[in-house]
Amino acid sequence: MKNNRKIRIVISLHEFYEAGSAYELRNFLLENYKADMLFISHPLLLRKESYNFSSRYEYFKDSILIKKNNAFHWVLPEPFLYIKDFLYTLIWTIFIGQKYDLFFGYNPLDAFCGILLRSIGRVKKVVYYNIDFTPIRFQNKILDYIYHLFDKYAAYYADLNWVGTKRTIKARINYGLSLKRMAKTIIVPDGNHSLRIKQKKSSQVKKENIVYLGGIYKKQGIDLIIEALPKLNKLIKGLEFTVIGDGEYLDTLKEKVKSLKLNNVRFLGYIEDLFKVEDILTSSGIAVAPYLPDKNSFTYYSDPGKPKWYLACGLPVIITNVPAIAEVIERRKAGKMINYDKEELIKAVLEIMHKGNYEEYRKNSRKMGLSFDWSIIFKKALSQTLRI
Repeated sequence: MKNNRKIRIVISLHEFYEAGSAYELRNFLLENYKADMLFISHPLLLRKESYNFSSRYEYFKDSILIKKNNAFHWVLPEPFLYIKDFLYTLIWTIFIGQKYDLFFGYNPLDAFCGILLRSIGRVKKVVYYNIDFTPIRFQNKILDYIYHLFDKYAAYYADLNWVGTKRTIKARINYGLSLKRMAKTIIVPDGNHSLRIKQKKSSQVKKENIVYLGGIYKKQGIDLIIEALPKLNKLIKGLEFTVIGDGEYLDTLKEKVKSLKLNNVRFLGYIEDLFKVEDILTSSGIAVAPYLPDKNSFTYYSDPGKPKWYLACGLPVIITNVPAIAEVIERRKAGKMINYDKEELIKAVLEIMHKGNYEEYRKNSRKMGLSFDWSIIFKKALSQTLRI
């Protein structure tokens, strides 16, 4: 049931693609409140392809889209593009001509803009929603230093910090931030759509199908699965490995599959239709998230969404011990946490697929997934936020 409470929101973010927690928050607010919302998006320049996109905004009145606009496409050196993003957020928020209850800034620059808008009375409360803290953000040391200055300022002077995991808090303290000076922090983990996703009957699930979903990059560790397949193929009849996604490492993986003479690997590419993706996932047997171990990676300090999607689909998850969620998956027997090790992976696959274990792992996965539905996460987080 929709809450008739009127709420005025700005969400400002930098993004690779139109998905993720900012969109989930946007949709949740539009569906559950009478929301006047300014949704601002800038290209995230950590990938070269992002330079082809422009800043843009959408404006909703009473949860109905009434206006949207794309900015002029500026071709400038990277530091100047960040200044451009800051100015667009500032100008658009001011010239829409409304005062806002909440400003969600998804990175330090966005949050800093919200803090400035608060100082001139355009925003009442600023939430710094940081989903991907890492000690080394840029390879450029000057940009990295500036990034962490803004992160420190935002963490101190926002009204509230939303972070995906306790590791973000610890990392900031290790980086020199004062816990006492930080604004109140609440844990807002990445979520899923467990309540929407329909589970398949056991007869519709192919237990022997291992699936990977996500970007195809070396850091995702997909090599580990491919290298384990020759041995797994001898141990498990009818085994398949399905890869959903695209990325710069895809051709390398295809060459590796060819060199190993594997004929049971399917590369499906990027699938835009989320319902088709979920149909494949719910029909599969085991999901993998074999992140490469790197304590400077985004994954180590963030709460990645991939495992949550797997859990929502009732998939037992084999995950390397990189993100914090891996320990929870292991503890709740919703899958197996492993080192980045081929033999450990093979052992985990055999244990989960064992006839006496599989249904228990699948049941535990679904149960764990239900606790991460976005509606549950956002109701709790917003209840705390609006009280402060």
